[in-house]
Amino acid sequence: MKPSDCPFCGSTRTELMSLFGSHASLSTFWCAACRSPFEVLRWGEEEVPGERSDRRAKARQEQR
Repeated sequence: MKPSDCPFCGSTRTELMSLFGSHASLSTFWCAACRSPFEVLRWGEEEVPGERSDRRAKARQEQR
């Protein structure tokens, strides 16, 4: 998931804290500039990064 700009201060110095926030459709980020957590709607992602998506990519390559 790409980092988002902080909605409070506009800084780009943000990092992903948790892939899943208070709801499955939200991710939690942390702003290093103003030291605030914030949630971002996970919209239009192709796949959640991780082992499972890697297996899917391998399976697709083997089918070709």
